[in-house]
Amino acid sequence: MDINCDMGESYGRFRVGNDAALMPYISSCNLACGFHGGDPLTLKQTIQLAHTHKVSIGAHPSFPDLQGFGRRRMEMKLADFEALMQYQLYAVAGMVRAEVQQPLHHVKPHGALYHFLSTEKAYALALMQIMYQWDAELILYGAAHSDMHLWAAEAQVPFWAEAFMDRRYEADGTLRARQFPDAVITDPQEAVDQALQIIHEQKVRTVSGEVIDINAQTLCVHGDNEGASAILKLLSSSLQA
Repeated sequence: MDINCDMGESYGRFRVGNDAALMPYISSCNLACGFHGGDPLTLKQTIQLAHTHKVSIGAHPSFPDLQGFGRRRMEMKLADFEALMQYQLYAVAGMVRAEVQQPLHHVKPHGALYHFLSTEKAYALALMQIMYQWDAELILYGAAHSDMHLWAAEAQVPFWAEAFMDRRYEADGTLRARQFPDAVITDPQEAVDQALQIIHEQKVRTVSGEVIDINAQTLCVHGDNEGASAILKLLSSSLQA
């Protein structure tokens, strides 16, 4: 099971998360591309940090929504969307190649874009085409309970279904909306219990108490979660045990 984390989201004098504390406990990271967080220096430093810890590096593109941290849905023409995705993906891929002489490992959309692409096939296929043109081996990380795996197969793009250890689930397999106060799990033990259930049983308990199937190849904790460091440390020791 791949463990991934959203990183490089600090910008200017604004600090988001603690990448240095989290990096030793993950196997892949998703680097902000500057549109919901991140800046050139933060990107460069986080690439170097990931390389030091032998963590696979992915791009984390978003809607152009710095003020809303990329968590507000935006409507745009397909041509605008394609250019926006190219700009973000190629910038991160180029920086990774220049800094550590390795290819980009994956692409994971951020926030509102992540959910948007889970339902909008034309836009999802546009992103996949951009990925394929850059590198046919680029992996797309996407929601486990979505049709993205079918669309990725159609586009001949490798796909890893993603589950979340620090987010609660609805009965239909979608993530509980962040407008609800219980949407994010900050308690380390609760998050790790959910992670272990997903890893060992391929199941997750929903907010309504049901247990549903979830088949994932990568498991995420959010870098801006205040409990992220404690969650990852506890998960590491629990898996070793």
